[in-house]
Amino acid sequence: MTIRTTAALVLALGAASPSTAARYDFSYSGFYFDSGWNDALDGFDTSRYLGGFFVADDLNGNGSFELAELTNFAYTLASNLPDAYMTHLVGPQVPDYCLRCEVQSFAYTPGGTLAFHAVSQGVRLDETITNTYFYTVFYDSYWSQTVTPQTVISVTPVPEPGAALMFTAGLAGLACMRKWKAART
Repeated sequence: MTIRTTAALVLALGAASPSTAARYDFSYSGFYFDSGWNDALDGFDTSRYLGGFFVADDLNGNGSFELAELTNFAYTLASNLPDAYMTHLVGPQVPDYCLRCEVQSFAYTPGGTLAFHAVSQGVRLDETITNTYFYTVFYDSYWSQTVTPQTVISVTPVPEPGAALMFTAGLAGLACMRKWKAART
């Protein structure tokens, strides 16, 4: 088998491979805070944070992710929190204490707006999060955080760990081919 035949075969297999799930991290920094009971605490607060990640697989190949394609979704109210400490609503790490943990709607097109509506209900704490507000009920108290034009929103893809290795292997292969071709002439 010649090198050109091998290269064509590798390209054909790569093109025919099924899609793989992609992970995206999201964050919302700065919300209008409504304490629900103390007007002195109400107002825009830059320290308020909502972040997390989702994993989705574009099964229908339309370039966007929908609820049926979502395989993992987690969120947190603390920045720089490891994945294990986030509240997982979809995926293998949904906690036992969660009476009703679900993402009710979800849509994301890379480069576009992230839209979601999720619910986390426990024994003492109920939370509803969307791409425009976050609402919490704890016993008989409640508070909410609302996205404003000042809110900084970020959705970033997380590169696969093997991507850098595959790129390096490809460069090494090209270098070997160049060396082999030079040795033949």
